[in-house]
Amino acid sequence: IQAKLDALSTEKVENIEIGGRNLIILSRVSKNKYLDELGNIGDTPLFSITDYIEVTPNTNYIHSYSENYGTNPSVCFFDSNKDFISGISGSSRSIFKTPVGTKYLRTTLYNASIDKEKLEKGNKATDWTPAPEDVQAEIDAAKQEALSAASDAQSTANSLKNFTDTAFRDGII
Repeated sequence: IQAKLDALSTEKVENIEIGGRNLIILSRVSKNKYLDELGNIGDTPLFSITDYIEVTPNTNYIHSYSENYGTNPSVCFFDSNKDFISGISGSSRSIFKTPVGTKYLRTTLYNASIDKEKLEKGNKATDWTPAPEDVQAEIDAAKQEALSAASDAQSTANSLKNFTDTAFRDGII
């Protein structure tokens, strides 16, 4: 019995696949949209959909999130021409294998938990992290905001200098 238990636990450990990188790029999401079972896009205030996410065919992926979509299709697969291959129904934690010939997938995201959803390669979910592209987008936005603030401050300083130079030019206030 112990040998069988050891073999089973070794098999379970050896079959774990962990990806870690979140493939959902929130800055590229189409808001208030959903995918039907044929890959068609519809309008709804409840869901959003990802852009085309490049994936590897015949590979395990896990989509984890906090809401159960019920029977709504949440993942659709596309070939290299972005032609629809197939779709699968949602669940609160979905492990799936991409079909042969898949180059891209799109997934439906629940708007109420959109910032907690994660799609990663493998069959074991890891803690939520943003996609690197979203981190870079936040850095770029903060940099632009800082540059705009610096420009506004310089403009205000130049206006104040111009005012004081003009006001005190003849020595009369």
